[in-house]
Amino acid sequence: MIDTIFLEIKERELDVPISFKEEVSCRIDINERFSNDEKIVGHLKNMLIEINGSTLKIRGSLSKWYEGNNVYGMAFEKVKKVIRELGNALGVPLERAKITRLDIADSFNMKYKAELYIDHLHYLNGYIRNLATSNCVYFVQKNKSKVSQTLRLCFYDKDKELKDKKDIEGKLAKGSDLGHLLRYELRIKSLRYLFGREIRCSDLFSEFFYTDLIDLWFNMYDCVKKERKGLNCNFPLKFNGLKEFQESCERLCVGAFNMQEELNIAYLRGEVTAQNKTNVLKRIKELENSIAEADEVVPLIKELDKKMLEAYDKRLCEIKNFNKTLTE
Repeated sequence: MIDTIFLEIKERELDVPISFKEEVSCRIDINERFSNDEKIVGHLKNMLIEINGSTLKIRGSLSKWYEGNNVYGMAFEKVKKVIRELGNALGVPLERAKITRLDIADSFNMKYKAELYIDHLHYLNGYIRNLATSNCVYFVQKNKSKVSQTLRLCFYDKDKELKDKKDIEGKLAKGSDLGHLLRYELRIKSLRYLFGREIRCSDLFSEFFYTDLIDLWFNMYDCVKKERKGLNCNFPLKFNGLKEFQESCERLCVGAFNMQEELNIAYLRGEVTAQNKTNVLKRIKELENSIAEADEVVPLIKELDKKMLEAYDKRLCEIKNFNKTLTE
């Protein structure tokens, strides 16, 4: 679930103070273009590292840094290990580092393309719906003051993003059957404002705090109002040619109304001959049987709600099982 993280730590916050400019700079690939006498900017794989005086800033995806991609996020049991390995790679213990931004995210393998589900995500109270593209939608808080811009929700087509890239993620997507991936990210941009205190890396090691994050991630999705679009029918419709289109129209009509009764009324009025009544009644019964035998079409939002709930329960079970192994 943990993905992008922004960290900040000062030399004086370490038990054994060190010089970041001397100790960290030799462990990263320095970007000469953005570095100067006052600050050093570079990378440790995908992580952006900035040393400004006695302050060290780290920004990037923990999942990408550790696993090479961020398709499904990072389980609770790995967070402590990964942060410590990142600290070891930089030569700086990061347990006391302040978290200034945190993204909680997961990807879902859906039956259809992501944009079909995105189109149904309609409204969130107190937020503006911003459709960046047909494959990406944001929910941004209406109040533009800095402290109120705490949470942002983002839903997008992860499969498209992966296939558009030329790095290891793109190779992963092209070499693996990932299906249709829809990604949901909850971006927390002011943890101090949200939780009423500074949040440190060590807080991520706590099952209680991590559970709070997962609860927040799921509850924010649950608050999004979904608007069902398209025809309200539980059987498949086909449109590949006029014949299929005409049959779909017949099925919709038979599924929505009591056509046998309507046919009988028309016959009693003398509007239909006996022979035509027999032929039409036969066709109505054929359509009724095909509807009854057809596989039920699960509404898109029902499918997405189920995926979200399964992911939520899975992450809670991971925490419970991890703690169980520690006590055994």
